[in-house]
Amino acid sequence: MAGVDLQVVTAAALARAADAAPLPTGPSPATEPMTDSDEAMARQHSESSRPGRPPRRKRPVSVLVLVCTAAGEFLLLNRVQPAGFWQSVTGSLRPGESPRNAAVRELREETGLMAGGGLIDLRQSRLFPIVRAWRRRYAPGVCFNREHWFVLPLPGRRLIRLNPREHSACVWLPLERALALASSWTNRAAIRYWQGAAMPVAG
Repeated sequence: MAGVDLQVVTAAALARAADAAPLPTGPSPATEPMTDSDEAMARQHSESSRPGRPPRRKRPVSVLVLVCTAAGEFLLLNRVQPAGFWQSVTGSLRPGESPRNAAVRELREETGLMAGGGLIDLRQSRLFPIVRAWRRRYAPGVCFNREHWFVLPLPGRRLIRLNPREHSACVWLPLERALALASSWTNRAAIRYWQGAAMPVAG
């Protein structure tokens, strides 16, 4: 993105760093029209799926987990598919899984971070339309997804262990630059909500 110095950390660089250092241990629905770029990225993802695999029906319920520091930096991850889609930690709930348990699992799987007791449920969710090219991943007739918001405040940056199947790079950015880079409108809304909440970061 023009005018933004990302200081991107790639998955390869993170792998080398991981070898050298141990890992530190109600709301009303809201929707926003899908843009042409949203549809294009969804088609790219859909068309890149391996043929011959039986479809796995996703639950239309997901989590978004902000990871931020006391200095006001936010962690964003660059998806492998669609490339160039920057986001916080996200993921759909598994059968029988609660939003909180899904948030803890996705944090561990996507970043290597252990939530412990530091994970905060913002008690906010947003309903958004699933882009048409992705609807085949859900049961017939499912058109909307409910996203639940969480945040993991940290005293400072942590070493991030990316899952290379899902993300290719990560970056820590201050508020305005994180808002400029985040691809999803719900992601931007969650960042703004947390900033407005002005909750303290645990030491």
